[in-house]
Amino acid sequence: MTAVGTLLLTAGVQSVSAVGATDIMKAQQAVKVVGTVTDGTEPIIGASVRVKGSNVGTVTDMDGNFLLNVAAGTELIITYIGYKEVTVKAQNGMKVVMQEERTTPPVS
Repeated sequence: MTAVGTLLLTAGVQSVSAVGATDIMKAQQAVKVVGTVTDGTEPIIGASVRVKGSNVGTVTDMDGNFLLNVAAGTELIITYIGYKEVTVKAQNGMKVVMQEERTTPPVS
């Protein structure tokens, strides 16, 4: 290998290593967060569970369960039509209870 080839290879490895270290740190911080969303008695099917400030997320299954790979303590926003938005900090085994939005009928 020539000196130029060695220099290019070394430079390439250094830049990949810097990016790789950041990715490894993020991967080590991320944990599998499993939770359930209910209305207090019944599971909420199809509730949106997303990471605040991003488009990373999922929806709840038939039993109101969800799974996300995020760092513990990450803020999650949970929404469902007809219910108040809930913001919680991610932790494994979380149980989120959503409340219905109560609208007052117009006075006639």
